[in-house]
Amino acid sequence: MPRGPLVKDHLLILTVGHYQNWMACPVSVRKDIDSYKTSLRAMYKAEGKAMVAFERNFKTHHYQLQVIPVPFSVAAEVKKAFLTLSQTLEGSPCRLESLPKSAALEDFSRPGVPYFYVELPTGEKLFNTIEKDHLASSDINFGRAVLASPEILNCPSRVNWRECLEEEAIETELTTELRKKFSKFEFT
Repeated sequence: MPRGPLVKDHLLILTVGHYQNWMACPVSVRKDIDSYKTSLRAMYKAEGKAMVAFERNFKTHHYQLQVIPVPFSVAAEVKKAFLTLSQTLEGSPCRLESLPKSAALEDFSRPGVPYFYVELPTGEKLFNTIEKDHLASSDINFGRAVLASPEILNCPSRVNWRECLEEEAIETELTTELRKKFSKFEFT
């Protein structure tokens, strides 16, 4: 669970080994991450939610996949929100584009190139590389801003994780609840 979660069941998938991004992860690590995502989709679905995941491969040195549930009622709007706000929101790192469903990130980028990647509830993927001249002005909270927008989760006050920090006792309680829920879906 990340510090300052956007919503109650917001998760952060991290690797034990130090890998900068998805493309740097070995195949075995990728398989584990994919298995966790499958389990998380099932957990969220059981609660009437759909999973959105995004990787911000800029201003970071370690792979992080943000995993955030959204209500089924707005799941179909997530793609439009990301595409629109990637063009209009100040601090957007790049203009996102749809990837073919069968595409892999390696087909569109190479190691060392900054990028932003989204997995939508529909199984579709959005992606683009980030130009060097946009790195300094790119907001690390872009993905959170899209999901916090009125069209999706309508919680604009939670865009910046630093403004959503909970007391340690509350974080511990939320983590315990989440572990208990996830145990029914865990693949290991």
